[in-house]
This record gives sequence, C-alpha cells and structure tokens, in this order.
Amino acid sequence: MMTIIKTSGSLAGGIIAGEPFDFLDLRLRGIDPHEVRQGFYNLQQRRYIIFNKKRGYTFTKKGQTWLKNENLRYFKNQFTKWDKKWRVVIFDIPQEKSLQRQSFRRKLVLMGFQPIQKSVFVFPYPCEEEIAIIARELNITNNIDILLAESPGFKEEELLKTFDL
Repeated sequence: MMTIIKTSGSLAGGIIAGEPFDFLDLRLRGIDPHEVRQGFYNLQQRRYIIFNKKRGYTFTKKGQTWLKNENLRYFKNQFTKWDKKWRVVIFDIPQEKSLQRQSFRRKLVLMGFQPIQKSVFVFPYPCEEEIAIIARELNITNNIDILLAESPGFKEEELLKTFDL
C-alpha cells in the first residue's frame, strides 16, 4: 500500500510516500483543510484509501489503480510547449477483445486525444509511455501502433484550434 503524505509542492503532485499528512501546512498555503478532509472522506467511502493510526491514510489496491488512471487522465495538463509533432495512435483490436477496445477508446478520450477515425486518434504531446502502460494493462500491446507525424492530415486546422496551439 502507498501512504499519503504532507507535500511541499502541489497537493496532487506528491501525495505518495511515507510521512503523516499535515493539514496545518495546507492552511498556511491557502488551501482549505475542510475541503481536503472532505476529499479524504470521499476517497474512504469509495474504498480508495483507509486510515491506520500508525501509518496514516494509505491507498488500497483499488485506490492505487484509481490514482494511476487519474494521473493518466490529467497528464496532458503538464505540457506547455508543443514540439510541432503529432502522435497518431492506430489500433485494430479484435472482436474477442471488444471490452478492452471500448476501454482503450474511453481512456484515450479522457486523456484528451481527438478521434480522426473510429480507430485512429491524435494528440500533440509525448504520450508513448502512458499508452504503453494502458496497452499492457488491457493486454492489447500487439494491437496498437503510435506514429509520430508532422501533420495529422486534413483536420490539422481544426485540431490546432481544439488543442489551442
């Protein structure tokens, strides 16, 4: 299990490690501790974290999976400078794995990818590692390719607006 700790930077950026969480530090940084407590309560109700007097709050297995998915969902926000390359994700997942295909497609959309066709999605920032993790988890690595392109095709102008580039 992972333990939730006091952070020195952003709250979301460093919540995994080994010390107790310090609500006083939050108030000093202008964060309402009541909102944080409510968030912890909600995570407990969803069985993502548990409280242990010795170790503090710890993520359950279900919580670790949730956290990993949330990090992937919001990873796109960490990019500020575009390298003028498009990541084109192409997949051909067989009917026997239709649940994995649906899940993969949903994860791409949650991460901010834009569909060009039913099995072709585009994204302007590096994402190869994140896609590899998702593909491994869904057991579909042999059904996915990522191309690095200078242009996504006829929809480039629309995509530039969508991604605010």
